[in-house]
Amino acid sequence: MFKEYKKKVEEAVGRKKREEIVSKSIYIVCIGSDDIANTYAQTPFRRIQYDIPSYTDLLLSEASKFLQELYGLGGRRIGVFNIPVIGCVPSQRTISGGKHRECLNSSNEAAKLFNSKLFFKMKALGIEHSDARFVYLDSYNPFVDIIQNPSKYGKY
Repeated sequence: MFKEYKKKVEEAVGRKKREEIVSKSIYIVCIGSDDIANTYAQTPFRRIQYDIPSYTDLLLSEASKFLQELYGLGGRRIGVFNIPVIGCVPSQRTISGGKHRECLNSSNEAAKLFNSKLFFKMKALGIEHSDARFVYLDSYNPFVDIIQNPSKYGKY
């Protein structure tokens, strides 16, 4: 899809301008939330094949491939959101949170493990590709604060 977009931009503005647009654009990527919340937590197939550490390794490997490909296509300013407190989203609490719709600690622990691996991978990519900026964007901790301190964020 991105390759098609690049081709259309090139047709509209020419190759040199397209390269400038692609290299100066900001790319925001969200990776892993659905993989943890639905593919792993809600279906047995991946849990049979992988424990949490090996599954997060698999996710990180796929994320790294994607980010390397984006870099290879000209992306130089790439921000990646970590996985939020996925075990506390309404769908997960409704499906697996029991009578009191509790957060799924197992999903949150998986998210934290993946996030720590992602943090270091983003640093490594930034070192490997010094002409690019790879930025780790934290969504986990701000959501934890909202959940634990709702009055700080207004009335509910």
